[in-house]
Amino acid sequence: MKSPAAKALSDVMSDFPGVKLLPGFHVHRPDSVHLPLNEGLDAFKEDDSLDPGYFEEVAGRALLLLEERTDPDDGLLLVTNGYPAHPGVISRYLKRPELKYRMDSRRDIWQDGDERIPVSRLILPCKMKDIRWRPLLLAISGQDFGRHPRLRRTGSRYPPDVFVLNEAKREIFYMYDDRGCDVLEWRDNEIQQWRHEPVIQYMGNPEGR
Repeated sequence: MKSPAAKALSDVMSDFPGVKLLPGFHVHRPDSVHLPLNEGLDAFKEDDSLDPGYFEEVAGRALLLLEERTDPDDGLLLVTNGYPAHPGVISRYLKRPELKYRMDSRRDIWQDGDERIPVSRLILPCKMKDIRWRPLLLAISGQDFGRHPRLRRTGSRYPPDVFVLNEAKREIFYMYDDRGCDVLEWRDNEIQQWRHEPVIQYMGNPEGR
C-alpha cells in the first residue's frame, strides 16, 4: 500500500506521462524550460581561488525563481534521489525536526546505458515555510566543487538530485548544479513566458529584486 507521500507523487507524475524523476528527466521535452543561473558570473577569483560570493549569488537566483512560481500555501513534494546511498542528509534542511516523520522512502532503478544503478528516494510533503531553501540551494550549487555543506554521502556514486514538485501548479523544479535549473509544467503556455518575462530580466540585478 502506498503512503500519502507516494500517492501524492504518483498523482502529480500522472500529468507528465513518460517522465521519470531521474537524471535527464527533461531531455527531449519541448515543454521544459532551461534557466541559466550563472550568466555573467565567475566561480573563481583572479588568484584562481573559489569565490564564495559566486555560489551565494547562484543560490539566490535559484531561490528567486522558485519563489516567483510558488505561493506560500502551495503543497510541495521535495523529492531527493541518492545513487545509491540513502540521501538522509536532506533532514538538515528542515526547519522542524518532526517533518522527517512525513518522509516516505522508495526505491527505483536508473538505467544509465548498459548499467542499472539503484536509486534511494525520499519524498517529503511540505510547503515553502518548512524548508531552509537558501542553504539547500547553496549546497546544490557547490556540489561539483567539493564545497561544504555537501549533499553527497559516503557510498554514493553521484551527488543526489533534488526535485521540487508543486502539487497545485503541476510544476517540476530541478536545479542540477551551479549552471542552471530546468522547469517542467504541464500547462507549458505559462512556463514558456519564463524564457523572457519577468524573471530573466532582473536575475542578478539587485535593484530589480
